[in-house]
Formats: sequence, structure tokens, C-alpha cells
Amino acid sequence: MTYDEVDRELDAGECIIESGRGRVRATRAEDGGALILCTDLGAVPGGDAGDRFIRRMISANYAFGDTAGASLAVDPATGHALLHRRADFSRSGFDAFRCIFASFICEAERWKRSLEDGGGDDELYPDDEKPFYDYVVFT
Repeated sequence: MTYDEVDRELDAGECIIESGRGRVRATRAEDGGALILCTDLGAVPGGDAGDRFIRRMISANYAFGDTAGASLAVDPATGHALLHRRADFSRSGFDAFRCIFASFICEAERWKRSLEDGGGDDELYPDDEKPFYDYVVFT
């Protein structure tokens, strides 16, 4: 998908971007200068695992401390965890979009892993496995 194709689809309402490592829905904010990125992380488990995940999610949202500028929520209709990010590209270009998108996908992977691991409190990435953010390819 080219950057121009993303832009055209956004003009039509929304764009679904699939990178092979995740699926992201992008929409324009009402002010037109920003994009809203959203991805479904999966179902929040019940019981203790769900409680742990939600506590971790709330802590991570505080001042965007562990979300790389995104925010986490639970969709009350589906019970799925969602990751959202508002990004203003009105004064920046393609490179900023690509970097923010790649960072967003990495955060989604981190939180999906946390869901799969029962919402544990351990580091989502050990120090020797920090993510490599430059893997999303737009042409």
C-alpha cells in the first residue's frame, strides 16, 4: 500500500492497514489534521488474568507511561482490549507517519503478548529483546 493510497482511503472515511504483523484501522480526526489509529488486541480474559491485565492497562495509561503515546481501553460491546493513538501529521510528512505507525504496531504486539501471557506484571520485552521499530514498509 502506498502512502497516497492510505491518504485516498482516509478521504473516503477509513483505511485498514495490514502490515503482516497487525491490522490497524486509521480514520481522520474531526479536525482533519490528525489520524486516529486503532487496533484490536484480543479478548480480555476472565478471572485473575483479566484483573491483572486491566490493572496493568490502567497503570500503563497513566501519563502514557508504558504505551508509547497510545492509550488502552476495553470495548464494552466485545470485551476486547483496544489500543488507540492520535497522531497529528498536519505539519509533518511521510517519515513521521511511518515511524509512528511502526511504533504503534510494536506496542500492539507487546500488549497482545501480555494478553496471551495472562496479563502478567513482568516486562513485556526483556532488556536484550527490545523491539526493532523500522519494519513497516510503505512505498
